[in-house]
Amino acid sequence: MSAKFIFSCVGFLLFIFTQTAHAQSVSNCSSFKVATVRGTNTTFSTDLNAAINSAQSNDTIRVGNGPFPEITVNAKTNLIIQSSCSSVVRSFQLKNNNGLVIDGFDISGPSTVGAGIFFAVGGNANNNVTIRNNKVHAGSTVNGIEIRNKNTNINLQNNDIYGNANGIFYNVGGPSGPYVVTGNNVHGNYQNGISV
Repeated sequence: MSAKFIFSCVGFLLFIFTQTAHAQSVSNCSSFKVATVRGTNTTFSTDLNAAINSAQSNDTIRVGNGPFPEITVNAKTNLIIQSSCSSVVRSFQLKNNNGLVIDGFDISGPSTVGAGIFFAVGGNANNNVTIRNNKVHAGSTVNGIEIRNKNTNINLQNNDIYGNANGIFYNVGGPSGPYVVTGNNVHGNYQNGISV
């Protein structure tokens, strides 16, 4: 067997190993940053804000290896944004959404919008939003989750909310609610656990 043939075989095996080691998969958080799942198709990218902006109704955005900056979700319908590996995000600002799910993030601040998760007010309010399975610890000078007036059908489920000014802050007026708060662990906040 010639040395040239052996060298070619070794090179080919190294190529296969390298490609396998770097393959992106939504089941391996360290292998990707952002994946948009649309039906049976998955598209990988690196910019979470851009993926959200281009998302369509009924998409799921899977989020892997962070950290990520402040994220704005604006005017989305039936969108799931999900991390199965506690991806670190500074904050979420939610505006004009209907049927949104934020699931499984480590929301650690610092936030310039006043909260780890901020629900916009009035004409920018949201409907039918679920916040679940997140750690929210945005810092002592901002609220963990802040819900302003005219947001409706908001569900907060199984979140760990600590290390904020107020854990959950409601500033409501006009037609707002209902707000369903179940299974959350709200503790160790600097002012109040829940402030209305």
